[in-house]
Amino acid sequence: FYLPYLLKKIVKEINPHVIHTQGIRSDMLSAHFLKEYKRIATLRNYPYEDYKMTYGKILGTFMAYHHINSLKKIDIPVVCSESIKMKVKPHRLKALVVRNGVDQNIFYPVTKEEKQFLRKKLEIPDDKNVFISVGHLNSRKDPETVIRGFLSSVAKDNSLLLMIGDGPLRKSLQKKYENQSNVKFLGRKGNVDEYLKLSDYFISASLSEGLPNSVIEALACQVPVILSNIEQHKEILNFNVLAGKLFKVKNYLDLTSKINEFTDYKQAQKACMSIINKHLSASNMSKNYQSLYSREQ
Repeated sequence: FYLPYLLKKIVKEINPHVIHTQGIRSDMLSAHFLKEYKRIATLRNYPYEDYKMTYGKILGTFMAYHHINSLKKIDIPVVCSESIKMKVKPHRLKALVVRNGVDQNIFYPVTKEEKQFLRKKLEIPDDKNVFISVGHLNSRKDPETVIRGFLSSVAKDNSLLLMIGDGPLRKSLQKKYENQSNVKFLGRKGNVDEYLKLSDYFISASLSEGLPNSVIEALACQVPVILSNIEQHKEILNFNVLAGKLFKVKNYLDLTSKINEFTDYKQAQKACMSIINKHLSASNMSKNYQSLYSREQ
């Protein structure tokens, strides 16, 4: 009971023109206790998928129900992709779409010489193709499909797979693949941008996303992507299908085939930058949010 009181007191002192929240806790507090202000909330996942995978069916469903219903009380609910908009529509949540965007001052292509420098700095062999996967090592991200698909490909003999991230599956996966010298578990990194810039391909086998920042960041570093065929990944590649390939969810053999058939690399790199510059830059995202901030309720 004290938290809502304290929140209202602090907000009253600030007296903001608009309140923008993100996440189940902040969205629920805004929806129920800050009704006298203009409120915007951004939903970056589909709760009925994400929460159930993370917290279990019963608790996850309970959380998803209350999150969605709280968003209905927000003046301007926003979702980060058309895919999420379609998923929440049956729950009678009318949301606007503002797609995620990437900061191109941090994530950008590098020259061949800069890539060599980064590989030397981070002790990554310069004579190998580098595949990278970035994300929490849990069941929703399905990291084992990434590993199995890579190890079954023809690329494995002259390539490395870098697994960036931590999570409940890390220990078991490290133990299972400890004899695979070309698979490296690097844990969480504060310099993900450097690892993306030195890489050649990005892989995600995720089962559910909003509009994944890791994929967008890889594209901004001109790294072609190989992605599971969930709607959110399709939405990104629909901007330019030449930037990557899609494989069937949970199907490591289909991932293997997509790795094996990746040929026109230069064309894919150009397509990566086309997607970012035209559709998924932080600049575009900022402009879209600014228009919502100045919009009348």
